Amino acid sequence: LEGRTRFSNEWLGKVLVVNFWATWCPPCRREIPLFIELQEGRGSNGLQFVGIAIDSPEPVKEFAKSMEINYPVLIGETDAISLSESLGNRFSSLPFTIIFDRAGKPIYTKAGEVDRQTLEEQIAPLL
Repeated sequence: LEGRTRFSNEWLGKVLVVNFWATWCPPCRREIPLFIELQEGRGSNGLQFVGIAIDSPEPVKEFAKSMEINYPVLIGETDAISLSESLGNRFSSLPFTIIFDRAGKPIYTKAGEVDRQTLEEQIAPLL
């Protein structure tokens, strides 16, 4: 959203939750308040959320501002679909979430909406 390229190694050493989403995707929109809450509550323990929007910049900027998203949001547009596929999103579905451990190893993937209990169960042992 800031108009600069970000690199995945910037979050090495953190438990990284990458979420592929779009403003037009209802389950994506439902997940975001949970991500905001967990980023706020556990960010100081080494948890880092990153959203990758499969969308154009303007609607993403408006949505991120209205939701007060407190983690980096990247604009992937349709190019990010192939990235999500390379990370295990076999059906190119949204939302798609992947959790990486502190060494950058993928630990968990979820195609579709992720719920609080599952997310917390996956994150807790990594923190």
